[in-house]
Amino acid sequence: MPVLKGLKFSTDAQVENCRQWYQATGTITSVTALSFALTSKAWEIRSGKWAKEVSEEQWEGFRYYLAKSKEVLESYTGEITCAGYYTAWQKAYLGLDPSKTKYFNIVYKAMDLDPTYYAIYEYTAYHLQPRWHGRKGNWQKFIIAMMRKEGVPADIYARAAMFFGKTVTNNPYKTHGADWGEAKKSFQAMVKMYPDSYHVKSVFLLHAKLNNDEVTSNQLIAQLDGIVDISVWKSLKKYNQMTSPAVLTKADIENNIASIKAAKKRLLGIVFLIIFVLLVYIIIRNR
Repeated sequence: MPVLKGLKFSTDAQVENCRQWYQATGTITSVTALSFALTSKAWEIRSGKWAKEVSEEQWEGFRYYLAKSKEVLESYTGEITCAGYYTAWQKAYLGLDPSKTKYFNIVYKAMDLDPTYYAIYEYTAYHLQPRWHGRKGNWQKFIIAMMRKEGVPADIYARAAMFFGKTVTNNPYKTHGADWGEAKKSFQAMVKMYPDSYHVKSVFLLHAKLNNDEVTSNQLIAQLDGIVDISVWKSLKKYNQMTSPAVLTKADIENNIASIKAAKKRLLGIVFLIIFVLLVYIIIRNR
């Protein structure tokens, strides 16, 4: 085992806990968890620097833990019933650099198990970045092709854009070549899938603003009607900066949420009253 000058890593406890679980049970879930932990430790050692900036000591630790991750995955000989097992391979393969055929063999096996498992598409899109194992336009073509397959959710392009744009300051349309036309259609599909989610509409609004799509932004602001998931924007200040003049205060959001809760409570009271009246009617009728 390589020793990196006695350094401690945030993943150390996670690796040890997962190792104990794996040794005690050997289940597919414990195998997957340990593989993820080992791969995470490998990348923590390597860091997110460009290859030329990574030291030999870091490369040694990186390769060691990736090899251990692969070893754990290969140790499992039971029935594979979890798509997460294959995504653990996907995460390890980012550093192991397998052949294109071997990588996509894993992807399609995962899809056969569960085509709605979003991590499959997110990890593949990341794997196909020009920085790693793809070329310009590869990840977009992959996602669009997968959306045409039966059983694959229509919102995977939007989710890929969300995956690349995890922070409000990171614009995936500039940094990762996401296409707003495709993402917009995918976000619209997501809204249809989750019509009552103000979180989904808040994310859609953020991405519309990142693309200066004022028509879509104004429609979403109207639909949200002051019920906004500020966590999407990281701060109320950032939300107000990007959506001005649609300025909200914290009190506005709290009042709007309180109004919805009160309306739901009133509706629940009416439902209980109707049930009570029906029960009384049934009791009187049966006497």
